[in-house]
Amino acid sequence: MTLLLTWQALRGQPLIAPDRLTLGAFAGLAAVAANGAAFVAGRA
Repeated sequence: MTLLLTWQALRGQPLIAPDRLTLGAFAGLAAVAANGAAFVAGRA
């Protein structure tokens, strides 16, 4: 998440109004996190 916010800042995007590329990257990060959580929960 920190890396995503840093990347957004370096691109000059406002924090409260991200562009589509930033939103897509966030969606990908959220999907990876959800899959990881599901994998760990399935192993328990």
